[in-house]
Amino acid sequence: MFEQEFIEGQVIADAFCGVGAIIVTAAKKLGCNVIANDLNPDAVKYAEANAERNLIPNEKFHVECGDARDFIRSLGTKGKTLPDHLILNYPLDSCSFLDQLRWWPSNGNVETMVHVYTFARPGSKTDRSQEAVAIDMVADNLLPEGGYSEKTINRRNELDELGCMVRVHEVCDVALGKAVVCVLMRSWRKAVFVLSRVCC
Repeated sequence: MFEQEFIEGQVIADAFCGVGAIIVTAAKKLGCNVIANDLNPDAVKYAEANAERNLIPNEKFHVECGDARDFIRSLGTKGKTLPDHLILNYPLDSCSFLDQLRWWPSNGNVETMVHVYTFARPGSKTDRSQEAVAIDMVADNLLPEGGYSEKTINRRNELDELGCMVRVHEVCDVALGKAVVCVLMRSWRKAVFVLSRVCC
């Protein structure tokens, strides 16, 4: 991920940082500035210790302990520069936190790349690949519902037409027919704010 996505000196926000595997590496190898969060106070303690052991300066590494929804929302409402990357690496439920991006300014100063890690398996009734299933889960949680009572499928084109430039890759297999998939989106603001005006 680091070599392909992160650029030296960028701001990386991680809503579920754990002990800091991604963020410490980004700070150490690329000099990225880190804003991170985890609900587990022990994870926060170890992430800070991990950064200290790796000689990362305090001014480049900030970790807080709190709810990821509050953390994501606050990134867009504090009036600060938005992060270059937002990492949502909680495969069990990352997609459900995407609605917090609606609190971010529609004309933000940075085009944040959002990395959403989620579990996915091929759709047995719809012949969708696990990548297509993951994209649909992201779309269902990112975009306003607009009154639909049923989940829709095959929404990649819809996201791309709104400028999201979706990319997806399998991270690892976790069980037979089930994998962790990462969905990456840039320019997602148009999707959120255009559809919010239409649906509300």
